[in-house]
Amino acid sequence: SGAHPPALLRRADGQVEVVNVKPAMMLGSVPVLPRVTDASLQLGPGDTLVCYSDGYHEATAPDGATQFGVEGLRRAVGGARTNLPLD
Repeated sequence: SGAHPPALLRRADGQVEVVNVKPAMMLGSVPVLPRVTDASLQLGPGDTLVCYSDGYHEATAPDGATQFGVEGLRRAVGGARTNLPLD
């Protein structure tokens, strides 16, 4: 993950799940060798892997306190409209 939040997997039916990966430190951030692990995902037709930085879920509302959050991001990328064409 390189210190990024876990990716989201949007299934073709609009369901969104958090990809379960072990958190890791940012590459090059400390003078030690990183511990690297592999993860596998099965993507089907119409599935989308959503990778993002912490700026997306840490964005705040006009009140300056309420964060968008991972759940807000899941709602934004999921749902029935996922089968619409990009244009």
